[in-house]
Amino acid sequence: MALPTNNRFLLFVLVCLFSLTIYIFNQSRVSNNYNNSNTNNNNNNNYCIENKNTHLSDNNNVKKNFYIRLANTLWGSDPGFSKLQTQCGNYIVSYTRDKSLDYHVDLFFDPDTINNWPENTSTPHIPRIIFTAEHFYTYKCIRFEECANRFNWTAISNIAGDVYISYYGDNNIRVNFYNKMSEFNFDKDILQPKLEFAKEREQSEGVVPLGSWFTTSCTKPGSNRAEYISEMMNNNFSIDSYGKCLNNRQIDAGKSKQFKLDLIKKYKFYFAFENSFTRGYITEKPFECLETGTVPVVMTHPFNRKYLPRGSYIFVGDFDSPIHLAQYLTYLSKNDTAYQEYFKWRTDKVVIEDWMKEMQFSSLPCSIVSLYERWKGGSLNQLQTVSVPQLQENILPRDFFFKNK
Repeated sequence: MALPTNNRFLLFVLVCLFSLTIYIFNQSRVSNNYNNSNTNNNNNNNYCIENKNTHLSDNNNVKKNFYIRLANTLWGSDPGFSKLQTQCGNYIVSYTRDKSLDYHVDLFFDPDTINNWPENTSTPHIPRIIFTAEHFYTYKCIRFEECANRFNWTAISNIAGDVYISYYGDNNIRVNFYNKMSEFNFDKDILQPKLEFAKEREQSEGVVPLGSWFTTSCTKPGSNRAEYISEMMNNNFSIDSYGKCLNNRQIDAGKSKQFKLDLIKKYKFYFAFENSFTRGYITEKPFECLETGTVPVVMTHPFNRKYLPRGSYIFVGDFDSPIHLAQYLTYLSKNDTAYQEYFKWRTDKVVIEDWMKEMQFSSLPCSIVSLYERWKGGSLNQLQTVSVPQLQENILPRDFFFKNK
């Protein structure tokens, strides 16, 4: 039966109102669900980020902070390297003076004066390292038991040290020699400037010096190098000495390092005599010679010859006396073919690669991180104190190469 028109209209209105109510109700639910969903998503995102960070902190790809606290200064100021950040494995290593940071190790530089020693540690759980690139006889702290016992580890140019400090590395070799093998020309790069200098000196003074020497310190407890040079000079072998020790050639004060290197390049030989004969202690002297194209005559611990390329140097330990060494240098100075033998390594890929392998040293911060991880991992069972006798075991007596009778 059909509904009356009025009733049909009323039913239509009721249906519309009901539909509108349902629509508003559903929209309200959607809105609430959306807001709740956003809230939950935000909470979940925060949770995931926290969990993710926590998870990443244990992941090998995360970079963690490693702080080396500078406990004093080096000659009154902070060294340049202390301003750098270094990536060592999963660590970003930074130097700091901020005691409030959760730092990992204390780094001390060898004091400027004896007895200017640090106090005993108040934080025994934090390792103490003492750093110096000088030789044993100049140490103001760790050649004395009372001071050495205040430290756990050493960073020094002695293979007995916990961290070894090198004056040269494989990257220096790669840049200065390995990448330049094809450019090397013995006649042009090495011989020509030396022959021109020798001719000039012979015309002006009637004598050609065997080599040059720059030394300001004559008397040293670790080396009698001055006596060695003096013995050659006293037997009429000409050597140009530009430093204060046995000085016979003048040079303007304040000249740059490059001026010195340019001067060394003119001589066939340079006397790279160290002031201490320590296993591992080999300074910039022979490396400067190699870079300038001059044969270094080295006086160093025999062990340290491994830090130089084969066939590039003359070792004083191979000669019975200063006179025998001078006679050999005189022979080489007059025989360019024999002299050239000391530069064959410059184009020998095998020799240079072997040298690079020998000179692969970690940086100071990375070496410290490695040492720290070994300690934390149990390889180093305790924080021992520095042993002075152990350091001295690697040092030869000052007259090892020449006993001046």
